[in-house]
Amino acid sequence: SLAYDWMYDYWTPQQKKIMEEAAYENCFWVAMESYMGTKNDMQGTIHQNNHNTVVNSGLSMLAFAMMDVYPEYTSFITSNAIRSIEYMIENFAPFGSYIEGPSYASITIDYLSTFMATYESVLGNLYSLKEVEGISYAPDFLVYDQSDVGCFNYGDAEFGFATSPGLFYLFDLYDIKGAKQTVASHSKYSSYTSALAFSLLWYGEEDVTDSKEYDLDVFYDDINLVTARDSYNPGQIFAAFKGGPTNPTTFNADMDMGSFV
Repeated sequence: SLAYDWMYDYWTPQQKKIMEEAAYENCFWVAMESYMGTKNDMQGTIHQNNHNTVVNSGLSMLAFAMMDVYPEYTSFITSNAIRSIEYMIENFAPFGSYIEGPSYASITIDYLSTFMATYESVLGNLYSLKEVEGISYAPDFLVYDQSDVGCFNYGDAEFGFATSPGLFYLFDLYDIKGAKQTVASHSKYSSYTSALAFSLLWYGEEDVTDSKEYDLDVFYDDINLVTARDSYNPGQIFAAFKGGPTNPTTFNADMDMGSFV
């Protein structure tokens, strides 16, 4: 979608046709059958996990880019994607925490941010997604789950910082002040070039202070997670505990009840 759209004036008609036909044959018709429930080749469209945002975000971006080529198919996809994302987005309610762990929380937030930014840019409308309970608190969750050396990696999370440039988009969307610098300090450790690219797009030059005040301890009773620290300064003392019950059917969840750092 990015290559087709951003380089549109530089592709030859033959090159555009190759990409358009490939999108239809390998993506659009499969997505439509998945939305209609006739086939499950693209189950991520209705999953209640990070896969939902990955699939629906990519589908929507490609559909909008080729809407003048396949108006009937792409309008069907973009209208169904906005409804399908609802299966997943409720996971952040009510406090912004995320059951799959910090790594998948950052992935989900990034793809959700690109999804919302795409609809906002193309249609000028988020269709009430902004009002979904918990989304505005998601940035706090990734701050609370991390110390100055890395995250509490419950679930299938990796150790290290859970970086998410999508948080910069959410900061602007919800007018959250004084938090960008904290996230930026983590983003520099990201090994993903896409994360650095989106950071440049969404970081902005306004409100780059580190003035937002965070609690020293927090309890997320919806996922049974506790984190506590003595400060947010380098060398801080940090502790975190994961309770249960553990649901092994949850995507990317582990039998890690009772784990701690």
